[in-house]
Amino acid sequence: TAAETATQSLIVPPEIDPTQAIDFFVANGWQRAGVEPSPRCDDATFVRRLYLDVLGRIPTPRERAEFLAQGDSHKREALIDNLLIHPESGRHLAELFDVMLLGRPGRRMSDRRSESGWHEYLTESFQKNRPWNLMARDMVVARATDATDVRAGWFLYERRNEHQAIAEAVAPSFFGIRIECAQCHDHPLASEIYQSHYWGLVAFFNRGK
Repeated sequence: TAAETATQSLIVPPEIDPTQAIDFFVANGWQRAGVEPSPRCDDATFVRRLYLDVLGRIPTPRERAEFLAQGDSHKREALIDNLLIHPESGRHLAELFDVMLLGRPGRRMSDRRSESGWHEYLTESFQKNRPWNLMARDMVVARATDATDVRAGWFLYERRNEHQAIAEAVAPSFFGIRIECAQCHDHPLASEIYQSHYWGLVAFFNRGK
């Protein structure tokens, strides 16, 4: 669409701080859509939202009080940095990505994921800030080498040699687009994806087990 083309042609000005690059695109979208953004929230709302987003829980009364008592104008940025390296952050991200990558499990399957080291792998990777491209390699290569972690192989193993399920999981997780629509015909929403691409990806995984 014209809106998508306009967004893709945007270039972040060099004077903008890299941490504000996403804000730049969001603000541009607001402007094009004629949306008036909500006003900046107060510190009490901010600290609650941030703890929920990064750690998956609300702040304790002490954590909340300590943040609100600070007078530093950069205290929000400092709290973000501190929570991103908090041990609970890796655990929370692991819980989120477990569901996003493999779906919500029952108790038995959740136990099997833990026994395989899958949950431990995700938690450790996020705590160490392992780059996503290396995590993707771990999951897709699915064999133990000096450069990969075999525990990540559960991403493929849980799908039990169901090669279409594997292809349909890999595409959104690592390519950023769902491909199920190209199973019976060329993709109706992404013109660059043909039916042959769908079956080619399935065939790629069909060569292994």
